[in-house]
Amino acid sequence: MINRTYIADDGNAEIEVIASSAAEAAQEYVDGGDWGATTKTTWVQVYVTDVSRPDEHPTRHRVTVDPDEPDCDKSEHDYRAPHSLVGGIEENPGVSGHGGGVVCSEVCVVCGQRRLTDTWAQCRETGEQGLESVEYPEEREDLEGWLDHAFGDWPEGAEEFGWVRADDGWVRS
Repeated sequence: MINRTYIADDGNAEIEVIASSAAEAAQEYVDGGDWGATTKTTWVQVYVTDVSRPDEHPTRHRVTVDPDEPDCDKSEHDYRAPHSLVGGIEENPGVSGHGGGVVCSEVCVVCGQRRLTDTWAQCRETGEQGLESVEYPEEREDLEGWLDHAFGDWPEGAEEFGWVRADDGWVRS
């Protein structure tokens, strides 16, 4: 492909980008920006104009900005959806209907970080629906409380999630 020069702008800053397409120019615009710390997916509307065609209207491109996944306190995340922790129905724990899609709730059984995936998210700026978003709520789950509640009488059940009961509480196996 032939690279062209584009002007990309989200209404806050205008930059010149050399790219092979308007969509690539929009992505480069977002990749080079600082969109701040966020815990949930956002979308940036970028308007792109081909410099060689100044009389044409800019094209709008929606670019997804996903949040950084928080670090796991102890190792790598191990997201799961145990019914006793995420709720829902036992046949499909952690899943609830949302418009034309679902919201899936999972929890890292190592550190308690929750992850919510919405398959019918909506861009607040444009109203567009049917997008996918991910969110990492700041408050973590109380895993020891959950382990005591769910496996207090049957600690062997917690082994499936990588936990064993020790004399001084729950430890990762």
